[in-house]
Amino acid sequence: TFRISHGGLSRARNFGAGQSSGSILVYLDDDAAATTDWLTYLALAFEDERVGAAGGPNIPPPPAGWQAAAIAVAPGGPAVVMLNDTDAEHVPGCNLAVSRAAWEAVGGFDDRHRSAGDDVDFCWRLLEHGYKIVYQPGAMVWHERRQSIRAYFRQQAGYGRAEAALIAQHPHRFAKLGGARWRGVVYDQAGRTAGLRGIVYAGVFGTAPYQFLYALPSGPVAAVTSSPPWVLVALMALLGAPWVPALAAVGALMLVPSAWTAARLAACAPIVRWPGGNRLSFAAARALVGVLAFTQPLARGLVRELGC
Repeated sequence: TFRISHGGLSRARNFGAGQSSGSILVYLDDDAAATTDWLTYLALAFEDERVGAAGGPNIPPPPAGWQAAAIAVAPGGPAVVMLNDTDAEHVPGCNLAVSRAAWEAVGGFDDRHRSAGDDVDFCWRLLEHGYKIVYQPGAMVWHERRQSIRAYFRQQAGYGRAEAALIAQHPHRFAKLGGARWRGVVYDQAGRTAGLRGIVYAGVFGTAPYQFLYALPSGPVAAVTSSPPWVLVALMALLGAPWVPALAAVGALMLVPSAWTAARLAACAPIVRWPGGNRLSFAAARALVGVLAFTQPLARGLVRELGC
């Protein structure tokens, strides 16, 4: 057991790497628990010498109540970004293995990232150095999500600050509205369930013709209508309605796309039942998913843009 003074997540990861002697470094967060064959599946990824890092699913354990059940499937959790069926653009640090050679080639984790964003920066630098990142679906860990609404928004604020730091380091990887410009597909508890009920998908990531008719809105339009500037202008229009009644219609129409997306996300969310749950609490959990889906981009974006 080692003890060091608090200096942030990246510093701790680098310290651990410095104390180890193996050829593969494996990272697990303090709120995650490994499954029996976790290390075996991660090690298999490195049979290919081009692989610099690997990761797998991080699944929330069964929830204890309706708030935890909603937060577990709400947007903004640790997500994998897939380039194809096996290669990833990003795997979360809560379930991450990296070869020592790759870790040394990129200079380890950046100490400027103290609580979040370290894994995103690290993965991008690995790709820039020519390494592959592999997703191993069998390398699963149980990863606790936040248990309260307050803790959830505190986490999103931390992600917003991390994104501000990432924008300064990798400006070419972000859109003008601040969202990351991923080359791959974001795969998380919210995104993996979008519009999947009752549909047989075909093609890479389900992109065969006609299936987009049933998918949730995505792309530039969805990014704009969920962005902090758009939502803030809409809210200001609603506040100005007592003086200029026409502004009420303008503000309401501006909020329709993001509200519709949040409502559909809530309707499709695979909420896991919990002991003692009933229909009323299950409905409350689904409604909370919608509220979080609507407010999360605004809360995270405001912190990112204002630096608070």
